[in-house]
Amino acid sequence: PPTITLLDAYREACFTTMRALSALFFLRADKMEEAREMAYKACLFATLSLEYLNGDFPIGFINIVKASKKIKLSKEERILIHRAHKLRRGELKLSKEEMYNFVFSVMTYCSQTVERRIRERLEKRGNAPLVK
Repeated sequence: PPTITLLDAYREACFTTMRALSALFFLRADKMEEAREMAYKACLFATLSLEYLNGDFPIGFINIVKASKKIKLSKEERILIHRAHKLRRGELKLSKEEMYNFVFSVMTYCSQTVERRIRERLEKRGNAPLVK
């Protein structure tokens, strides 16, 4: 199998930010189901990218949420992850205005927390392998 590197994790994190942006576009087009799906996937897959830094490679959304407990995150970011999982499971219904707020929070989390942390690690260590 191919080696997975910090650069791979960073590229995945950038992709999740774009996924969050696509959620915004779906919202503007009144496609709530697609917006919901892109938003929770962006949040949970961004979290997965952070988990790679700890050597964790969980499979499945519930395992991503469980493994996120090992990551140093703010209270708001933890709540965001749990809300994303509830949204995915259909346990959380958001109005269009609430979805906008959720999507903007996910975009901020993806770009300002996840991408930044991985980029900082990449700058310090270079393109170090995460899995050989």
